[in-house]
Amino acid sequence: MLNVHLSGRDLNGWLLSLMGYSTEDDFVTLLKTQQRKKERFFLMIDGVDEILFKQGQFRALITQLMDIISIYQLNDCFKLVLTMRSSTWINNINSFEKEKDIWFLGDLINHNLVTNVPLFNIREITELSGKSASKVIPENLAPNLAEILNHPLYFQIYHKQHKTSFNPKNSDETAIHKLIFSFIADKLYAGTYATEKFFLIKEIIKEMDLRKGNFKADKCRVIDLIKKHNNAYLELLSIGFFQEVNTGYTILHKTNIEFGNIHFLEFSIAKTILFNNNDLFDKQLVQNINQLLNMGCRLGVIKWYLIYAVKIKPV
Repeated sequence: MLNVHLSGRDLNGWLLSLMGYSTEDDFVTLLKTQQRKKERFFLMIDGVDEILFKQGQFRALITQLMDIISIYQLNDCFKLVLTMRSSTWINNINSFEKEKDIWFLGDLINHNLVTNVPLFNIREITELSGKSASKVIPENLAPNLAEILNHPLYFQIYHKQHKTSFNPKNSDETAIHKLIFSFIADKLYAGTYATEKFFLIKEIIKEMDLRKGNFKADKCRVIDLIKKHNNAYLELLSIGFFQEVNTGYTILHKTNIEFGNIHFLEFSIAKTILFNNNDLFDKQLVQNINQLLNMGCRLGVIKWYLIYAVKIKPV
């Protein structure tokens, strides 16, 4: 699509040619036929993300997509489905504003959510489990495990880890942490901006008052850092590792940066404290944990250290 845009071609005409229609009239005739049959035609475009484009190119692409919607808006059977990072939608919502009434947003009603796709419920987790290679249908899933597996991506990772022994009911706390770490390793450590991501995480944690249990960072205080590593920050937002939350709408308005869930928070704190202690497990690390963290957060951080410790060979 980017190459089509750069070559100056009309995006609508290019899409029609991909689908085998020589003219727009041919496609309109198809839509009318579908409409009479009470059937629908879905055009799905995956990965419409601003970080793939240079400045100005993404806006031009969105403009052409809006033109396509305008052309076919009278055909009820035509549906355009776009998948993108939540940060892309949030950053470009004004580009879609004029067409907001025709967008299906699901549960994406504020900037705090990372997806507008409904999560799995217990029945769906059970049904998917029965279709695995082991054909095991779990009963009475532990609430903490169900809360993790209701995310499709986590369920997919868990399934890959247990292809022949798939039985979520037998999972313990270690398995949950292993699942979370697999996600973190794939999304944070892999890719171009791995170092920048960890640096941002470390600096944002520095802005939090861990002792008082205030796990929020004022975006204004780290805005220069974000601008410097903007691509890495956008990726952290897009995977739900970070989220931005607006508080107050008067003179005290503030945008806070928070972690997407408690697991990301505790892992990041554990990683940061260990890094600041030269990656050493010693008495100083224990003292730092006691000094920096309150009791509510301390246990979760120590769990990450224990899981790491039992997996490494003694020197």
